Amino acid sequence: MSYPFDQWTTVAGANRDLLLKYAEIMRHAGERQASIATHTLAILSPKNGEQAQPVHAPNFSGFSEIWQEIEQNRQATMEETRAAFKAWQADVGHCFEADAGRQQLAAAFETWTSSLSKLWPGAAAGEKGKAEKKPAS
Repeated sequence: MSYPFDQWTTVAGANRDLLLKYAEIMRHAGERQASIATHTLAILSPKNGEQAQPVHAPNFSGFSEIWQEIEQNRQATMEETRAAFKAWQADVGHCFEADAGRQQLAAAFETWTSSLSKLWPGAAAGEKGKAEKKPAS
């Protein structure tokens, strides 16, 4: 990218796309979970005029299948989320070069340490300055 504005707009667009994808993933996960809940309530509801009885979840048939459906929904949601994040990484990965980032970080660190040394002359030396002091005899 030639200009920082291009990088900024690319990252902003990728963030927007990621947010929209996350919203879509959550909507689909919610729909699947609502379907599972509807199926579960259909199993638990009384049939043809029967009186409602207390249900103990571990004892009713279909309990393990419901948990399997819930786990499948969770796995599908996680996989879709991973795919969306990888797509985001691919979109913004070309915006920043690793060497340029290291150079910017090194320049920022150098500026920071030089400003510290002006404020507190011994701050930039750190532990090195302490080690050079001779103990009093």
